[in-house]
Amino acid sequence: MKPFVILVAAVAAIACLVGGPHAFADDADQALLARARAAAGGDALAALTTSRAKLRIQLQGLSGTGERVEDLRTGRFVERFDLKVIQLAEGYDGDAPWSIEGNNSARIERGNDTLAGAVSEAYRSSFSHLLARRPGRIESLGERSEGARRFAVLAITPEAGRPFELWLDTESWLADRVIEKDASDTVTTSFSDYRRVDGALVPFALRESNGDAKYDSLITVESLAFGGAVADADFAPPAPPARDFGIVGGGASTSVPFQLANNHIFVEVKLAGRAVTLLCDTGGLNVVTPELARELGLEVRGHLEGRGVGEKKVDVGIAQIARVEIGGAFLENQTFYVIPLDPLSAVEGRAAPGIIGYELFRRLVARIDYERSQLTLHDPARFTYQGDGVSVPIAFDDHTPRIEAELDGIRGWYDLDTGARSSLVLAGPFVEAHGLRTKYGPRFRAVTGWGVGGPSRADLARAHSFKLAGFDVREPVTLLSTQKAGSFAATDIAGNIGGGILKRFNLVLDYENARIVFEPNTNFAVRDVFDRSGVWLNDAGDVLEVMDVTQGGPAENAGLRAGERIRAIDGAPVKPGDLLRLRARFVSEAPGTQLKLEVESAGGERRELTLTLAELV
Repeated sequence: MKPFVILVAAVAAIACLVGGPHAFADDADQALLARARAAAGGDALAALTTSRAKLRIQLQGLSGTGERVEDLRTGRFVERFDLKVIQLAEGYDGDAPWSIEGNNSARIERGNDTLAGAVSEAYRSSFSHLLARRPGRIESLGERSEGARRFAVLAITPEAGRPFELWLDTESWLADRVIEKDASDTVTTSFSDYRRVDGALVPFALRESNGDAKYDSLITVESLAFGGAVADADFAPPAPPARDFGIVGGGASTSVPFQLANNHIFVEVKLAGRAVTLLCDTGGLNVVTPELARELGLEVRGHLEGRGVGEKKVDVGIAQIARVEIGGAFLENQTFYVIPLDPLSAVEGRAAPGIIGYELFRRLVARIDYERSQLTLHDPARFTYQGDGVSVPIAFDDHTPRIEAELDGIRGWYDLDTGARSSLVLAGPFVEAHGLRTKYGPRFRAVTGWGVGGPSRADLARAHSFKLAGFDVREPVTLLSTQKAGSFAATDIAGNIGGGILKRFNLVLDYENARIVFEPNTNFAVRDVFDRSGVWLNDAGDVLEVMDVTQGGPAENAGLRAGERIRAIDGAPVKPGDLLRLRARFVSEAPGTQLKLEVESAGGERRELTLTLAELV
């Protein structure tokens, strides 16, 4: 599970001067760009080779300073921001984008959408729509108006990049905004406060927004200079920082038990000396709840935008924890994001005060033994894999590892997600592109997950064959997402591989070397089963809340309705842990099994009903 996405404004001071030859839809488009080129500086632009800018940023409750260096002829760039509670950096060396948060090593981001976004930024940074330095296609979308202002709008698609719209003010013919859709959001970057520097007109103020002003980011240019030498090393990922992790006593490895619940891994972690049980998520950042942050006495700053599998957004703060310990392993000076995880605790039926994953696996090689419920962490400098598993290369999109896999003959990229209870979730755009609803003919639509962003819904199906790492997982339960926002509405992935498939293997996560090793275990050939109840329940203390009922499913047939509460199961009052036990029964007990439920309506009326389990897939 990707618990959230943080939108960090990292826009160049001059990237808005939107960057082989171009393909134009007609001569009129070339005429528009001739006006834009003249307005932006004309021949003076072609003489510019490099730029260096000092920046100031206001980012969702945080502020700080930054700098950006660009190679204007190729579009290569690097930028760094110091937000006091966290330092951010990213760059593009002409081959692949990279990014850094805090005291981390640079992460090479070869995810399809991330790479396409970097190519488009390089296109703009090199003035390529004006100077044809990088290839692309440009066509007019006609004129738009806002009040008295009029704009000429161009659709620009850099070769191998993301398409974007460029809006030109028809009075000044300067760039007013760029609108670009990434895998999940449509982001508008607006430009203002144009000033002339070495013959070029450059915006000294940029605002980035995804439509919610609360999460807008503002960058202002404090100084800008063109010219000066740059080298390849200026744009390459920096050398790793000083080591901030290890095994106590210089050991080679340490092992700790974990609990597997709802296909989720929970492991005991010490935060600043306090033992807590956290969800372990392959792509999850360090997260604590506001309640735990207060108990630990953490200083929390900012209100970044957070989003998960659901469609809602939440505020995200930032805090620092001096020491994190898992068994004999330790990490120092860690950045933690502070997010309300109340929905996660209610969904899991147990306390979920935080998440750990990516930062741990980024530093230490991890072996997840699903057979023995054991997590082993290895010092990477002393680790050599010895086994007969299959090693698969991974690419990172943000913090999430991805692999290529094949679904019934269709290749695609899939997120690997130990934080997901499901087996296989297919992103909506991938489902539509390949006509999978027609192919699989799902009979039911249901709530199939619940995270920070709220519920996620999908059509329930069963694929025939899912091949990954050379292994063929037969007839996995396959969820066809219906989400219109959030991670399952992304356009750059096929889907998400969750715990239902991953637990068929023991896994070795070697993020430093961009690989994961798959070792089939005794669970490999077990038939995949979906919840046979047709109801989504959340924990609410001494009752279970009925959050959603699948139309035409067993729960609806029994008379259960959303908004009601279950007070007793088979004559026994609901008690802590019952949600976990009941979910296990919904999967493990055979169709036709009957459960006696005591139900209370929203008005307080109580009644008994019989829920008869049945196959939904």
